[in-house]
Amino acid sequence: PVEAPGDAEPAGKVWERSWSLEEVRNGSRKWTLAADAGLLRYLEDFSQRLTSRTHEIEQQVDGLVHETKASSARVQSAFNEFLTLANTQFIENRVYDEEERKDEGDAEKPKKEEEPEKPSREMLEAEVIPRITNAIKFGLEVLENAFERVEIEPEPRHSSDDDEEEE
Repeated sequence: PVEAPGDAEPAGKVWERSWSLEEVRNGSRKWTLAADAGLLRYLEDFSQRLTSRTHEIEQQVDGLVHETKASSARVQSAFNEFLTLANTQFIENRVYDEEERKDEGDAEKPKKEEEPEKPSREMLEAEVIPRITNAIKFGLEVLENAFERVEIEPEPRHSSDDDEEEE
């Protein structure tokens, strides 16, 4: 049986198992086809370990991405709750301000009642009627000046036309 270089114990068929790096280094002085097969097995094992480790890291990164997105959603939710609370507080403060103003306004109402009363209907009509009359006069003047007057004579109706329309 062929032994791997540097091995003290018999290894059986050295080309069927993966060699270690030390075996590759020791066999580099006297390279054989068995060394090629051992190196191939070593590289295949290395590739498999690298692929599996990469897959594990990918799963960990996916988990981190998921946790990050969940954290982002929680932060946005907390931010929205703060905005809602701020808006609620703002509205409550506005309501309190308006109530205080109404209370102050109620205290001022007796003072307003002492002021002169509103003008009567006759007084308002006396002011409004001349304004409306002037507006109508100006409107008629615009119609007279801006447009041409066209006179249309009505067509005479025949009695036979009247009979046909009634039927």
